[in-house]
Amino acid sequence: MVPETGRLPANAVGVAIYSPKSRWPARTAEEIPEKVSVEIKEEGVFRAVPAVAKPVPGFGMVYVVGPRKGLTAGRTYRFTDLNPQSLRANEAPESVVVTVDHARLDAATPFTAETHPLPSNLEHVSASAICSLKRWVTRVRVITLLPEAPPEWLDQLLYVTLVDGDRRWVGQKSICHEIPPGRSRLQTGWSLLYARCPPPPGVDDSYEFALERTLRPTPHTVKVEAFLPGTEVMLATETVVDLSCPGD
Repeated sequence: MVPETGRLPANAVGVAIYSPKSRWPARTAEEIPEKVSVEIKEEGVFRAVPAVAKPVPGFGMVYVVGPRKGLTAGRTYRFTDLNPQSLRANEAPESVVVTVDHARLDAATPFTAETHPLPSNLEHVSASAICSLKRWVTRVRVITLLPEAPPEWLDQLLYVTLVDGDRRWVGQKSICHEIPPGRSRLQTGWSLLYARCPPPPGVDDSYEFALERTLRPTPHTVKVEAFLPGTEVMLATETVVDLSCPGD
């Protein structure tokens, strides 16, 4: 997980860190603080404080890392990756800085979603056997919002997108491309949903060797859940996304 520079609600306990086997040798929560330093800003200077980590249930190999004594509202903290090995260059920043607000995030905080239909297009979709292929798809982007809270808080949450009840949707470009749990192929808090449709004249997407992972070209009920890592706070919103092919 690449934590993001920004702001945290007062009841946050830290930032989410993704620790896959390919990136860090740490396999337990006790080992994570050896890989991530936590500092508090005092009189313009960052000072190291003891850190603690615990796994986030439901999000494999994601840990929430924070000060052992907890975060303090109004203070600024820096989290630094002490072992910045990654699968790809520039995958993670060396450090992030977050400021803790005085306001809290709770389950009653308004949480909504906007749907934005996009033009049909050739899109990379994940597929068995060959990782990825291009399909002509109808597309809708879903964007989550906190209309009565700082929008920067959205960057610190972990997300699950459920389609038609219990189908967990990520929308990977490729099964060979890793997306950290709680994130998507788009920016944090956004989802891209798509369904395969007949391509226009002159566009060939007929390669059928592999089974692509797309949705049916019909309307779908989409539920987005957002979790404040390390707490019991969960927000949820539902919307309907129409992925019908043009002309249907």
